[in-house]
Amino acid sequence: MNDDESMKTVGLDEIRDAKRLLSRGESLLLLDEKSHPIALLRPVGWPDVSIPLPERRRQFLRRSAAVRRKLQGQGITEQQIDRDIEAVLRRRCEGGQVSTL
Repeated sequence: MNDDESMKTVGLDEIRDAKRLLSRGESLLLLDEKSHPIALLRPVGWPDVSIPLPERRRQFLRRSAAVRRKLQGQGITEQQIDRDIEAVLRRRCEGGQVSTL
């Protein structure tokens, strides 16, 4: 399984089904709301602590690059994600909701 195949995109309304994927440790999940990425979720057991630290770092870099390629393929920049997060936090503050970020 390559890194692109091991990451799945799920909508916020699909999170209940995605819990099964996370609990089985099958893949990283890119959570989106209205086609905007809002979170990257990974199974708690990943990466396996029995794997040496240098290899875990290589795995992290490979998977991070896969996320970057996926977002770039959708034309989404890091600056857009930062602006979206700021807008969500601002709306929460204005609406009286407390942010947990």
